[in-house]
Amino acid sequence: MPEPTRSEVLNEISASIARLSNLPESEITEGQLLVVDLKLDSLAIYELVVDLEERFGMQISNEDAEGLETVGEAVDYVLMRLSAAQ
Repeated sequence: MPEPTRSEVLNEISASIARLSNLPESEITEGQLLVVDLKLDSLAIYELVVDLEERFGMQISNEDAEGLETVGEAVDYVLMRLSAAQ
């Protein structure tokens, strides 16, 4: 299976965030802070991590999850992990 593009990963993450935050996907950008801008609480962050783990077939440690502050950092993290797994 080919590695997804940055755009594909961003779309997946945006879809999850939209579902968790009730914001339109079109309003979610890479520079937004997950907690401050998108108002995701700890439960929503946990659900986002579970979504990413299931969608991309990886385990994300609590420490790594806590380090993800923006949408773009989440995209970078997923791409880095997928690249390292190749």
